[in-house]
Amino acid sequence: MLTLSKLLNELGRYSNRSRVYNYVMCHHPNQVVSHQPGRPHRKCQLTFKPAGYEIVLRELQHNSHIKRRAHSDSGKIYCFLAAVDAAGFHWLKVGKTYKPLRERLVLYKGPASVRRLLFQFDTDSMRADETKVVNAFAKRFERVNREWFKIPHERLAEAKRLFSDVFLSC
Repeated sequence: MLTLSKLLNELGRYSNRSRVYNYVMCHHPNQVVSHQPGRPHRKCQLTFKPAGYEIVLRELQHNSHIKRRAHSDSGKIYCFLAAVDAAGFHWLKVGKTYKPLRERLVLYKGPASVRRLLFQFDTDSMRADETKVVNAFAKRFERVNREWFKIPHERLAEAKRLFSDVFLSC
């Protein structure tokens, strides 16, 4: 049987199931015998016509935009103060990105938008380094949400030192 699962196996481990499903249904719906969109706890499904399977496979092997980015672990670790400034404390975000930093920071909107970038460091192991920085902050400051912290105004200098000390020790 020529299914979406079989197609994904042939495309390799970086193929994104939802993207491939949407691509096929948008560009090649006439090559599909049956389909079922994904729902919570249920994967999307496709069954292809024999000739349609080969057409879609060949096309997707040459379209890298359908594949997930197989990025390395190099990138940037950053730290910024959010635009919102509550009484008595700052909102501080620790993050990582493999994209150019400007491209990433413009995605923060509203109260979470960037007021002031404190640090940015290049790294070859951004996941591990970000985890070290986040864990160090969690030991000293109130964690609000995964990578967001409440920093009392009078402890901002301590937070800056902590970020650079932890990162430079990585």
